[in-house]
Amino acid sequence: SGKGAIDAFCKALSQQYGHLIDIKQFEQSSMGEHKNSLAISMIHMTINEQKIIASASDPDSLKASLLCILTGLSRYTQQTKSAA
Repeated sequence: SGKGAIDAFCKALSQQYGHLIDIKQFEQSSMGEHKNSLAISMIHMTINEQKIIASASDPDSLKASLLCILTGLSRYTQQTKSAA
């Protein structure tokens, strides 16, 4: 039922921070060609049932994916702090 590195990363973050992280939709595309290409990741996720959309880019596709999840977690943290 896992998605490899992305699933493992979400599980580790969930355990570390105590949040329920669920990836609803994941998309990745590239911009450019060959050595000059840039991976662009976009994730629709829920964190503790709150909908979050995040994106990130990096030449490395896995790093772009993980940065995208961290961006979503950061956005969630900012939103919950402002609501308090």
